[in-house]
Amino acid sequence: MKMKKLISSIFATALLLGVFAQNDTMFIHKGQTIYEFAIADIDSIVFYRTSRPPQPPPDSAPKIEARAGYVALVLNTVGEADVCNSLVFAGNYNGWNTNPANMAHFEPIQNYPNWWVAFVPMTDLYEGEEYMRGKPNQLNEDGSFPSSWDFQWHALMDDSNQVIQEVEVISGRASLRSSFGLEQDLIVELDADVVYIRTHAWKVNPCVEIPTYTITFNVTIPTIGTTDVVYIVGEMNSWRVNATPMNRTSNPNVWTITLEDVLLDAQYRYVVNGSWNYEELDVLTEDNCAEGTVNRRVNDRTMNDTVRNFRGITAERCW
Repeated sequence: MKMKKLISSIFATALLLGVFAQNDTMFIHKGQTIYEFAIADIDSIVFYRTSRPPQPPPDSAPKIEARAGYVALVLNTVGEADVCNSLVFAGNYNGWNTNPANMAHFEPIQNYPNWWVAFVPMTDLYEGEEYMRGKPNQLNEDGSFPSSWDFQWHALMDDSNQVIQEVEVISGRASLRSSFGLEQDLIVELDADVVYIRTHAWKVNPCVEIPTYTITFNVTIPTIGTTDVVYIVGEMNSWRVNATPMNRTSNPNVWTITLEDVLLDAQYRYVVNGSWNYEELDVLTEDNCAEGTVNRRVNDRTMNDTVRNFRGITAERCW
């Protein structure tokens, strides 16, 4: 009975929003979003964004001719998406190789300010995926690829971290898929030739100097052994888990470290012995396990934290 109600609800929604089917897949669309699910898997429906039928590029956009063996990615940078360094497309077309010498580069389009084009080879290095996947990124000022991936395209946010404008597929056989948080991957169909996309911002704008601070991190940990070492890992060290050991103080339960050039609101967490196998966990539950914690954020020049449990040392993680 519950399944019949679910199906009825879905198809009632379909009548209101618009629905079409292709083979064993049904698509329900509302506004600019299309939701897709397999008809055969009606008992475990998962909705996600997919692409609309390809739309023509706007009249104001540059006209780019397709090249055999390549997909032309035509990028429009507007709003706060300033470009001051080289632009590349990182993706599975080269096995996610981030050596700039092996990446497709965006070049400015003559007579079209804020328009760029990259010709990305349609290779067979898709890691088993039946599409090309990736995202535009700016390089560092010295031409290297940022290990933190901070300069990737990103939704434009307001001061309260609410989305003002997401990245867009303007036209072409492509769609967007969430990869981590508000980060978006561009999904390009293998028969695509020219795809127009737009970003209004970068995750971190390399063209704007952001103030950094010297931050002292103190963490109280009453539950680890005398030979264990606590590490801090986060955006300040590009999430390299074994890069930044802390110092035990005269109080054996307190560890400390002072780091320079830390961004306000930078995310971080603690691990033991430089391994994610010993990541920090929350308090024990009734099942005698502990949940993972959300990332901590820098909000003061001195951060005083306490960790109750570590995975694999004082508790197992609840899954």
